[in-house]
Amino acid sequence: MSDTGDIALYYREKSEAAPNGMTITVSVSSTAYLQGTVAEYSGVALAGSLDQIASARGVGTAVDTGATAAVDAGEVVFAALVTGGSPGSVTSGSSLGVPYTPRAQTANGSAYEEDITSSAAGGQHGTGTLASATDWYAVCAVFHPLPATSSGAPSTPAGLTATSVASTRVT
Repeated sequence: MSDTGDIALYYREKSEAAPNGMTITVSVSSTAYLQGTVAEYSGVALAGSLDQIASARGVGTAVDTGATAAVDAGEVVFAALVTGGSPGSVTSGSSLGVPYTPRAQTANGSAYEEDITSSAAGGQHGTGTLASATDWYAVCAVFHPLPATSSGAPSTPAGLTATSVASTRVT
């Protein structure tokens, strides 16, 4: 494999909506071929959001990042790939038996992204199938969800007492 490709994942924690849109600028110091995709998610932890990541490269039609370290159920699993060629299209894969939802794809299949919510604890894979063989670079990132909030009333603290100092009482 003549390897001159690469893949990178950038994410921003605690991001707020951009009312006028967002501009992303990528620049390099010499001639290069660059492509990418952008995704936006809600429900991800505001700090310490990235749990685990795995990446791989290969040649062929079967894309698999390999497993991340084990993660909890209920986390956001994001997978993406870029290719050195034009495979035509990409078919979503699955992780631990859960099929990915496709999110974005270039017209020639050279860049693609997909996601799921992990339904079982364990290592997650970023997988997919290219329509034709080419070199590929893939990443799978797992993000912690926002902490669950309690919908119940708080409990009464133990050992709590109150003494009235008023001259009148309500009974």
